[in-house]
Amino acid sequence: QPSTQTKYAAAADKLLHSSIWNHNKLTINTSQVSRQLLEQFPELASASVTIPLVAHRPIIYIQPAQAAVILINNSGAYVLDTSGRTLLAATNAASLQLPPLPIINDQSGLKLQPGRQALPAADIGFIQTVVAQLAAKHITVSLMTLPAAASELDVHLSGQPFFAKFNLKNNDALQQVGTLLATMAQL
Repeated sequence: QPSTQTKYAAAADKLLHSSIWNHNKLTINTSQVSRQLLEQFPELASASVTIPLVAHRPIIYIQPAQAAVILINNSGAYVLDTSGRTLLAATNAASLQLPPLPIINDQSGLKLQPGRQALPAADIGFIQTVVAQLAAKHITVSLMTLPAAASELDVHLSGQPFFAKFNLKNNDALQQVGTLLATMAQL
């Protein structure tokens, strides 16, 4: 199986040779090649093509997207990046050797397709903050759910008979986690 770098290089080479206009420095459509790379590889955050002044070969810079969470619903399990965009099916992510990612069960009926926006970036940041703050206090999250109710995140804590409801509309994850921790300390 070819390496990821080889796969991107082969795809870029194919795109560059797909049009007679891409054979000349003056007529190459660098933005189209970049856009086609991003369409072909949704796991990329950015791709840009530059034409050096002296050299004959274009230089392609790619930036992989940073995986943030795994979202599971009726359409399958997908990896989302920090901007909330669906990168790829979680089954395809096994070969990427990603670090353990928070898993969220979606009951809200999101339509998940690779390369398409699934959640707002603010929601992904909120979820990451909640998980990080709880982990810092050695509290393990057993399950997270996006219920059918709008803008809500339900977090089930290991060893607790209750779950916490977080309001995603209020972009104050630190305050909401602080309130949860204070309530748990009081109980």
